[in-house]
Amino acid sequence: MKKTKNFLQKLVFSYLVIALIPIIGFVAVFGMNKYHETEKNTMSRLTSSAETVSAQMDRIYSDMSFISIDLLSRGEFYSTTKKLFYNSKTPQSQREYYRILVDNMVTYSLANSIYQVIFFNPEGYFISNYHYNIDYHYGSRIDEEVIGRLSWLPEVQNKAGTELLLPVQKNAFFEHDKDVIGLGRAIRDPGSIIGYIVVQADMEQLSYVFESSSLLHAGVRVMSEGRVIYENELFPKEQDYDRYLMASKESASTGITIIMTKTKADILKEAVEAFFPLIVQGMVMLVIMIFCIAAYSRKLSRPLIAFTKRLEKVTLDNLDMESEFEEYHDYYEIEYLCHAFADMRNRLNFMINETIVYKSLQMEERFRALQSQMNPHFMYNTLNVIGIMGLESGDNRINDACIKLSELLRYSISDPYSNSTFAEEFDNIESYLELMKLRYEHKLNYKITLDELLKPVELPKLVIQPFVENALEHAFDKEHKSIEVHLSGELEGDRWKIIISDNGRGFTEENLESLQKEVESFLKNDYDRTKNVAQVGGIGVRNTIARLGLYYEGFNYSFFNAETGGAVVVLSSCLKEKGGRDAAV
Repeated sequence: MKKTKNFLQKLVFSYLVIALIPIIGFVAVFGMNKYHETEKNTMSRLTSSAETVSAQMDRIYSDMSFISIDLLSRGEFYSTTKKLFYNSKTPQSQREYYRILVDNMVTYSLANSIYQVIFFNPEGYFISNYHYNIDYHYGSRIDEEVIGRLSWLPEVQNKAGTELLLPVQKNAFFEHDKDVIGLGRAIRDPGSIIGYIVVQADMEQLSYVFESSSLLHAGVRVMSEGRVIYENELFPKEQDYDRYLMASKESASTGITIIMTKTKADILKEAVEAFFPLIVQGMVMLVIMIFCIAAYSRKLSRPLIAFTKRLEKVTLDNLDMESEFEEYHDYYEIEYLCHAFADMRNRLNFMINETIVYKSLQMEERFRALQSQMNPHFMYNTLNVIGIMGLESGDNRINDACIKLSELLRYSISDPYSNSTFAEEFDNIESYLELMKLRYEHKLNYKITLDELLKPVELPKLVIQPFVENALEHAFDKEHKSIEVHLSGELEGDRWKIIISDNGRGFTEENLESLQKEVESFLKNDYDRTKNVAQVGGIGVRNTIARLGLYYEGFNYSFFNAETGGAVVVLSSCLKEKGGRDAAV
């Protein structure tokens, strides 16, 4: 049996639902507003941070661009670059060219700046303001391997002498593992590239540029001319963009675009952290509310629980005992319910005792009535006279019919309170069918089979004949002018089964439904005696089922149509009779 909640649990649950609905609604609305507010503030901070980074990148870009332009604007630097590329044949000329280039590049302002200024040309000549007083002289050359690592060099060559912002990468010119950001420019002589200027700075020295993004725990990407110059590890992959909030700023002067991102999960976390104190307060209030609801519900349900426990102790054996209930003056409804139950208990006890007596008398009377309805009374001597008259007139069929009818009457009226056997009952049906064959002749055929083990088993009298009569009465129609009736008695384990079937027109759906209702109503003793019962098979069918149901424990019956056509009736029960009765009913 499915376990159900008691009244106290349902009462507490109902109060909790009523209390929680507005709380949940408030939390949901406030939480959504808080999230949108946090998202709006985050977007504002990202936009402000992107503008700050953009301004700082513009300044760095401008500084590096100015340094490269300033060097190229010096006529001595440019002309010396050309001479070094075209005329550097002797050590003396190389030494002089190096001196002039160093004088232009290694100035006080550049030497003390954060920028590394590098010059090199396609022949490998190399000069820088970084450690200039240690390694660089006219014999210095940059390795071809180093030049090969400069992935941006083809792009600079294609820029026709204009500047190009270089992506952040490892420093290729000096032996330290540091990231640098730089600007490159090719030095051109009409038709030729005679050298390159690179201005770069360590990213460590530019950490202040991205300080705001670190404080925001945001992803940042720097782009120029559609190329990614820099991005930190927090910047998302393209397939994850929909899970991030993004703000961007494009510089009008340099074209550098700054994109700032922050994951929506972080925004939600920030909103929850801001909302958390209110959640804690709400949880405390909820706990207090649950405690109050439980206490109040327990107080309300206590008299009902006590009343229920007393009800559980009531059985049919103690209905006549006096009911002892506490007085619940504070709860009028409960007090009224207790007194009403006591009155009902007394009335129920009286009605049960009265019904037991009535049913006992009614059952005895019903058994006699059912049996008496099945007992036709005819005179044997009248049948004998009719039979003799038939023989005298030369009609043996009349004599045979009288003999069969006598056998039927003798079986039906002999000792109505005794039982028969399966063998006697089946012999009686065979006599009845032989009598009916005298009437229907070739229109009627029958077949009877009985399990040998069932022959001595007791069976109430005349429980098969009503179904056979019903078959003969309703099986014939315009399409079924001849029928065959099958009667079989079978033994299946500890149950017997009687099957009566024909190949006639069968039951209609209306007849099946009506017959089932009539039998059930009859068994409940509330059937309508004035109804035309012939439409549903006659009163004999109902009486017989009632007799078998009263006689056998676990009696079953069914009516249906065979798949090949015709009606089928199946009667079945256990071999052992209920209550150990020996007398027929």
